[in-house]
Amino acid sequence: MKICHRTEDLPREAQMPSVVTLGVFDGMHRGHQAVIQEAVAWSRTIGVRSVVVTFATHPATILAGRHVPFLQTLSDRLDHMQSMGIDLALPLPFDRAMASQPPKSFVQTLLIERLGARGILLGHDTTFGKSGIGNLQLLKTLEATLNFEARGVEPVLHQGAPISSTRIRNQVARGDLLATEEMLGRPFTTRGKVVRGDQRGRTIGFPTANIHPQGSALPPPGVYGGSVHLPEGSRYALINIGFRPTFTPVTSDSQPTIEAHLLDWEGDLYDSIIEIEWLIHLREEIQFDTETDLANQILNDRSTFESFLHSSA
Repeated sequence: MKICHRTEDLPREAQMPSVVTLGVFDGMHRGHQAVIQEAVAWSRTIGVRSVVVTFATHPATILAGRHVPFLQTLSDRLDHMQSMGIDLALPLPFDRAMASQPPKSFVQTLLIERLGARGILLGHDTTFGKSGIGNLQLLKTLEATLNFEARGVEPVLHQGAPISSTRIRNQVARGDLLATEEMLGRPFTTRGKVVRGDQRGRTIGFPTANIHPQGSALPPPGVYGGSVHLPEGSRYALINIGFRPTFTPVTSDSQPTIEAHLLDWEGDLYDSIIEIEWLIHLREEIQFDTETDLANQILNDRSTFESFLHSSA
């Protein structure tokens, strides 16, 4: 898959006839997967290239002036698209110029003239252009004059409602990993860099990797069981998100940290980029009277997690 971050840098072959789909595709959930699968299948049926136009920044940062934590890094989104057979991805920055572009102009100048769209495919809730008025119905009015075909994809449902990135983001914030996994079609993951901490875990026999997440949505504070993906393979881990109240007084300025204790593993992960796969919420974060009490609870957490893994095997 070719990736082009600016329309100005589009290779000449990008203007070949194509089927184009567009959207944020945050999380690449089951609904997004249905759209990508249809785009690839359609392009192969008519013998043209499959193209995804996505956004490196979330539109809500411009349209609503608020920060929206991504469920995935852009790199992970693009990797997922590539694995599904997309030929060309165009991850654009969403800025005020794009937000103010009339939808007909967006379709004609980018999708038709620059990307050679012969087919344009939209998810059920995808909008584009100024004020978000571009949608499937508008595309249908442009088909004849711009010589393309527009199609929509029906939503994928979970518990009777369409799957969306917003729904998944809300479930992550609640710590509902099961619903999150069901809507994503895979466990929720977080990618981050291992940084140096105060090494408190080593003093009680449970060394941890301190992880700085790469701007993604996170489950609420607590203790979780999961899997940590390393360059040499995966290891199960106990993961704590929180404020470490046993060691540090919690104030209004305290920032949560992520620490992962890899089971039956020793090594140096500093500066590594690793991925956490969240599997189960084990308990809330607790302040213990002594380090011994904390160590005993970690042993209990491990036992609970191992029972979960055994029952899931």
